[in-house]
Amino acid sequence: MTKILCIGEHNLDQLTSEYEVINVSAITESFVFDSCYSAIIISVSKESVFLQWLNKIRSNALNFASLVYSVNSHFEDFAMVDGLVPANIDVQINKLLQRQEEIRLDSNDNLENKLLAYLWAVETRTLRPSRVIDQGVSYQYPFLELWDNGQGKEYWLSRMVKSGNLSQEVLIDRIRQCSSCNSSLLNYVDSCGDCGSIDLKLEQALHCFACGHVGDQQEFIRSGEMVCPNCINTLRHIGTDYDRPIENQRCNSCSNLFIEANVQAQCFSCGHHNQVDDLISKEYFSFGIGHNGIVKVKTGSDPQLLATALGEPVSREHFAWMANWLNKMAVRQTEHHLFVGLKFVNLIELSQSMSTVSLTAQLDAFSSRLRSILRTTDVFCQYSDDTLYFLLPNVSEDGVKIIEGKFETISQEQADNPLDLRVSLKLLPEHSLSNDAELWLSQCSIELND
Repeated sequence: MTKILCIGEHNLDQLTSEYEVINVSAITESFVFDSCYSAIIISVSKESVFLQWLNKIRSNALNFASLVYSVNSHFEDFAMVDGLVPANIDVQINKLLQRQEEIRLDSNDNLENKLLAYLWAVETRTLRPSRVIDQGVSYQYPFLELWDNGQGKEYWLSRMVKSGNLSQEVLIDRIRQCSSCNSSLLNYVDSCGDCGSIDLKLEQALHCFACGHVGDQQEFIRSGEMVCPNCINTLRHIGTDYDRPIENQRCNSCSNLFIEANVQAQCFSCGHHNQVDDLISKEYFSFGIGHNGIVKVKTGSDPQLLATALGEPVSREHFAWMANWLNKMAVRQTEHHLFVGLKFVNLIELSQSMSTVSLTAQLDAFSSRLRSILRTTDVFCQYSDDTLYFLLPNVSEDGVKIIEGKFETISQEQADNPLDLRVSLKLLPEHSLSNDAELWLSQCSIELND
């Protein structure tokens, strides 16, 4: 029977008898999470109590991926919370159970597996950061902190995004830190650009056209008239006798007059004076499960079968750099190079319906045919979970026709292989590639998907 845990008082009369509802007091300290609950409802008003229960749930090996709902609207947007209690909670529970049945990962194996299982369990779930007020404002990802309190989470998340297991979604915040101690306890102070003094004042200045003197407006007022203190001319008409300069700030230390002050960021933690451009900028995003992460959840293994079958690929960034470099060399040396894009249209579907061993055998059969075309100087990368890109240097126009013929032969030999292959060949140089290599490669991917 599906179990639901209610922490505090909440009425769930809409549920049928197929659900077992367990109620527990919000102030109890002896409750042990020794059973698996599909949904947990927290009905408390105090934030500290709410967070205490939330951390207990998400740090429990049996319930870390359970649905967690709040009754209090103040807590619905907290990280690791799935929102307010929905009217169709039974539908949400059934969706959770269906998705959990598809998981082939051992979530207790490592943090990566646990995070992917957590994100996959609920379709709209994301990994969100929470604000931490300690040595200034910072952010951390509570789910990760519960399972690993080590350093380097940003690098780890970046690696997960590059591998395709996570997708970077919404930018939550951008903070700036001291370049000396990384504290974000900063005080932004206007200062003089000449002497660095922070003793500044705003003033209404006048500019005499006759002699060019610029001074505070009060200096020009004599016996109720506007008189230049330098040349003693009476100033009657603005635009004819005088005007007001744009500069309206004056330094009391060196008398410098200016429009915009120099802004310094003084660190309260270490006392260092930072120029604004020298501050360390950090961005915090929410993350969802990526394409490769979905494949890994459903198959229990990394979707790197393509790369494994063919050898060691280069990174996407390095491939983009090489494509741009070869394109420039092709223009300079009046030579040709070949770009090849291969998309395995049904690879993800096959990874779900076939065993890993069977699919690996099919990929090995294909790669043995493909290696007959490739040379040791050719470079490739796994651009996405089902797409490979190749660079073949020094290929003549006649050579392209030969390679096209070989790919047609491979396609014919694939008749007994369930892999559905789509091929794109482009002869370099390409003018559009020189402008933005990464954009050009993404457009090639779109063409292969059409």
